Amino acid sequence: MTQITFTVDVPESVTLTGPDGKSEIVPLRITDWPQASLQHAVSTYFPQWISDRANSGGKDATLADRVALANKKLADILAGKIRSRGEAVEPKDPIEALAFQMAKDRFVKGSKDDKGAFVGNGLRDRAEYKGLDKAIKGDDRLQAALDLIDDKAKRERRDWVDVVKDWAVDFIPEAKRTINSRNKVGASDKFSID
Repeated sequence: MTQITFTVDVPESVTLTGPDGKSEIVPLRITDWPQASLQHAVSTYFPQWISDRANSGGKDATLADRVALANKKLADILAGKIRSRGEAVEPKDPIEALAFQMAKDRFVKGSKDDKGAFVGNGLRDRAEYKGLDKAIKGDDRLQAALDLIDDKAKRERRDWVDVVKDWAVDFIPEAKRTINSRNKVGASDKFSID
């Protein structure tokens, strides 16, 4: 085992949200943690960070697939590219969440025809997406395809979540209309969001 000393900024608390949407803040008080707890956090969760990525390819992923995913995660870490899996990607506000989902659908599936059916030209229709190893799934697949597109265009790599959040701004008016129409479906206790 290698011993290292490093300095990191640690959050002062964790916010927990219940199924009813209520939240409570739990202070971490990391300066009060004994050395054994700090050792456990680092020796357990650093390797887990890599193994979680290695296992993200599903139960049918081969050892070679798993090693490739683990090496990709390690390369991302070494490049300073970090995204917490525990962090919520979608906004909590219902309008912003719907706008995000609409933007993600457009990003992944492409534009819609006049009947509302997706007609392609989204990320999943691109050669970069189609050519990826089948072991790369979900958000990792979106990011890997976008990385290939950005590399091909010789531009700085972008996080797919940031791209979708930028696009979501354009979907806010439609999301508001959708939420308000859902709220007007007859229930007197519903409200309009302006």
